[in-house]
Amino acid sequence: MLPGDGFELVEGAPSPGRVEEFAATIGDVRHLGETTLATRRLRAGPGAALSVSVSGADQRRMVAGAPITVRLDLTKVHVMPRHAQSRVRH
Repeated sequence: MLPGDGFELVEGAPSPGRVEEFAATIGDVRHLGETTLATRRLRAGPGAALSVSVSGADQRRMVAGAPITVRLDLTKVHVMPRHAQSRVRH
């Protein structure tokens, strides 16, 4: 889980040596009036994606396929534990 103030979208490529910056591509984009829902797919992890809602001036930057850098505040990232699937016995 990541709160809204735990990430920032940055133009250009990630800065060398900055472990908190990730190259990404804007995936699905849905414009909903004053808000846009967009998915950022991180290039480092094929299954890693951030789904966020964006409002204001940032909406103009949400173009599917466009490259972008995601800067995370790693102190605000909370990893949820994965629970084993329960087995149903018949």
